[in-house]
Amino acid sequence: FYGIEEIELKGDFSRYLGKISATEIVDEKTGEIVLEANQELNQELIHRLKEKKVATLKVLIYNPTLNDVAIRNTLLHDPLKSKKEAIQTIYRSQRAQEFIPLEQAESFFENLLFKTTKKYDLTRVGRYKINKKLAHTLKEFEKRKNLPFGWETPNERKRALTKEDIIATIKYLLNLNNNLSGEIDDIDHLGNRRVRAVGELLENQLRIGLLQVARLIRERMNVQERSTLTPRGLINSAPLVAIIRKFFGTSQLSQFMDQT
Repeated sequence: FYGIEEIELKGDFSRYLGKISATEIVDEKTGEIVLEANQELNQELIHRLKEKKVATLKVLIYNPTLNDVAIRNTLLHDPLKSKKEAIQTIYRSQRAQEFIPLEQAESFFENLLFKTTKKYDLTRVGRYKINKKLAHTLKEFEKRKNLPFGWETPNERKRALTKEDIIATIKYLLNLNNNLSGEIDDIDHLGNRRVRAVGELLENQLRIGLLQVARLIRERMNVQERSTLTPRGLINSAPLVAIIRKFFGTSQLSQFMDQT
C-alpha cells in the first residue's frame, strides 16, 4: 500500500525526523530490536541508530495528506507483531487449541483457502467476477516497481484465492472509502446473482453424503479386526441414500411435497 525506499544514514540525522521505518532493525550481536517496523523516527530513535552505527534504513514513501493512513494506524494498534503470532491467534480461535505447532497452523490456512479448491472454490465465474471488478487495482499494483513482495495477477484459470486478491480488495475498499475510485455493488441487481443448477445443488449434497460414509468407514476400520474387514462390511450407503432422498423430497426446487 505504501512504497519503500532505502536511505543512507549519514550527515545530519535530524533530517530523518518523521520518517516511518518499513522494516525491523535488529542488533546482530545481541539480538536486541533497535527499531521496530512502522515506527516514526524521533530524536531518541535516531540517537539509538547512531549508537548502533546503522548505515542504511528502509522507510515508507508516506505522506499523511496524500496516502491513506488506515493501514498504518491499524498496524500500530494491532498487538500482534508477526505473521507467526497472527496465524496462531486465528487458528486458536478456530480450533480452540492452546498449544499449536506453527507448521500445523500454516498448513491449515494454506489448504483451507489458497492451495486447493476442495474446501474453497471460487469457480470460473467467481474468478471472472473478481478479476473484472478489481481489474484497475490489479493493474495498478502490476505497474509498481517498489513493492516489498512479488506480484502475480491471478489468471482466469486460478480458482483458489490468492494474496493478490486480498490485497487488491483492501485497496479497492480504501479507494472507495476515500471517494477516489470504485463503485458500490447493488446486491439486488441480477448481474450480481448466479443461478445454481440442479446438478450443482445435488453435487453439494452428494459431497456431504460421501463425507459421512467415509467417516463411518474410518470408524469401523478402527473398531473391527483387520482379518475380518471386507468392503461390504465397511461401506454403509444409508447416509448417502438418506441425503439424496431428502434433497429430492424437501428441496426448494422439489414439487413433491407441494402435491401432498
